Amino acid sequence: MSRHDITTDTWQRIESIVCPTREERRGRPTKDARNILNGIIWILRTGAPWRDLPREFGPWQTVYKRFNSWSKSSLWQDVLLELSHEADLEAILLDGTYVRAHQHSAGAKGGAMLRPSDVVAAV
Repeated sequence: MSRHDITTDTWQRIESIVCPTREERRGRPTKDARNILNGIIWILRTGAPWRDLPREFGPWQTVYKRFNSWSKSSLWQDVLLELSHEADLEAILLDGTYVRAHQHSAGAKGGAMLRPSDVVAAV
């Protein structure tokens, strides 16, 4: 299992959303949805172009088409809703070192000073 693959526990929670059971299937057998999802996660984590997707996830065109069809449906919202039920909110942290501002955004020397025209415009 690659470090980009989803865990078995996570897959069991979202499998019913990603692969709904169909009584009657037509056409070609579908590709493994877990492998397709792992390919999508690999693309999203690495930022690589679709054509650079490793062959272990299947043809990049198949993975892209499935991603595109899932994006047009409400599948991603359903998956995020399911995974958010047991979210670990302790892990959410925003530190000031991650928030970056331009060097000139600190303000001018002496702080912000209001000019009389600014005061009139504000009133």
